[in-house]
Amino acid sequence: MKQLILTILCSLYVVFSFAQDKIFLTKHKYVTKDENNAKYYILSEEGNFNGQTFEHSVYYLNGQLYQFYNTEKPKFNSSEMGLFISYFENGNKMEEGDYLDYEKVGVWKKYHENGQLNLEYEMKYIEDPASQKMLLINGWDNTGVQTLTFGTGYIRFNTLKSNVIHSGDGELRITVEGNVKKALKDGLWKGKLSSGDKYFEENYLRGELIRGVSWDINTNEYTYSEIEEMASYPGGLSKLYRFIGKKLRYPSIAKKNGIQGKVFVKFIVLESGEITNHKVVKGVHSSLDEEALKVMKMVKDWIPAKLRGQKTKQIFVLPISFKLGGYY
Repeated sequence: MKQLILTILCSLYVVFSFAQDKIFLTKHKYVTKDENNAKYYILSEEGNFNGQTFEHSVYYLNGQLYQFYNTEKPKFNSSEMGLFISYFENGNKMEEGDYLDYEKVGVWKKYHENGQLNLEYEMKYIEDPASQKMLLINGWDNTGVQTLTFGTGYIRFNTLKSNVIHSGDGELRITVEGNVKKALKDGLWKGKLSSGDKYFEENYLRGELIRGVSWDINTNEYTYSEIEEMASYPGGLSKLYRFIGKKLRYPSIAKKNGIQGKVFVKFIVLESGEITNHKVVKGVHSSLDEEALKVMKMVKDWIPAKLRGQKTKQIFVLPISFKLGGYY
């Protein structure tokens, strides 16, 4: 009987410890303490070292595996290296492929939620990383019928609304479809939101966007020739850092104790250009953290980001360096 009670108590302890060890993440994979705002969870920010890289597993809230990947650094949100696999909430694969030097390499595969193979593609990298092209090779509908063969045909697949701009809200994934020639988008392409509402129509020539038009939730129309335009500080980051350098004051307590390092401040650039929701996401010392936060709150409006012609919020994380003998 004593052995049975001990076993039960140990089991309860393991379950309790497991629950306590969960680190909740938002849909953009930012750490949050608010479980109601969480989409996923992890059990370790550092991951498990396998002798070469750090392995990471991200879970849906129901315990189903969402992503498995490796990083070179012991941090779950570092750049991926090696094998990457993502899963739908029903347990079927969503996407898989490999990273090398932080870039997708080789043939990647996307799947339909029912388990059918959806798309085989490769990434073509140009000097400007923002100009990378997706080479669409083979594609199938959700019944297994091939619609794209060796770079020619038609394809429909789900993808991220943006690979670069993280707004912190709104839909992450959209459905896109269109014609393909020589493995590149060609002619008319359409995009829909998960609600089924139309999101955009774009015209391509040999993979180059010629013109696009998008609609917001109120059916207002926007035209564009660039899909993504990052938010920016007027005059550029060099001007921003000059401003920060003029306003920062090295806290005396930190100077006295020889404390230095980088403070990472997260903030949101709103559609109006105003910056808000300032937060230290990685600090050094309370005095340095407070000084960095104080100065960032002095920064005036930015030029807002645009996604398919529509102004949108964008999350930024800015490092501010404190070094004895100089800062910023």
